[in-house]
Amino acid sequence: MLYLYYSLIIPMRNIFSVFIPKDTDFWILFREFADKMVYAARELQQILYNNDPMLTEKSCQNINVALQEVYNLSHHITKGVHQTFITPIDRQDILKLNQVMYRTIKIISTTAKKIRLYKVDIFSSDYPAMCDTLCKSTMSLKEAISELGGESNIEKMTELLLDVNAMEKQCDELYSKFTKTLFSDLQNDIDIIKHQEISSSLEIATDSCLDVADVIQNILVTNS
Repeated sequence: MLYLYYSLIIPMRNIFSVFIPKDTDFWILFREFADKMVYAARELQQILYNNDPMLTEKSCQNINVALQEVYNLSHHITKGVHQTFITPIDRQDILKLNQVMYRTIKIISTTAKKIRLYKVDIFSSDYPAMCDTLCKSTMSLKEAISELGGESNIEKMTELLLDVNAMEKQCDELYSKFTKTLFSDLQNDIDIIKHQEISSSLEIATDSCLDVADVIQNILVTNS
């Protein structure tokens, strides 16, 4: 009789275990993600401020390591969404936030690789200024993400997301100014193309930060 009891109960436990939420803490993973995003942006900032080939190589390596780490985080988040029966917010919001955050770091990595590959001289102060807007955006996003998952300070988060929006607009203005300077200061067509590629990547990275802010804003609206 006892054998029959256990033979029935144990399979039942296995069935119900499918519906028990796993130990995936999405907010901790997203905070780690945000840390890596800030780190990658600061490494790119070092490249643009120092304009030194050896430092560029080192920073590119550091960004590549960060990119691999966030790839693993992204995989963990995606796997957690599919294994968790009850998620803290809508699954699609988790996956979307995961996607846009990974995309941001990927663009930062691509920008750093272009600088290393093209071996350009940072001839304009607009380059570091554009990267400053990127760094400020990632720091605001990090702070906003730290508010998710608990008693969120809506007013504070709204201000942080507005800061990201302001940085994106500032970067757009710098990009337009830089493009005009590019054609007046450089004569070589190949150099112009190289600098267009790099400056465009910087602008796209800041745009991507705004995409992250938009997803966070949507999470606030739908869960408030």
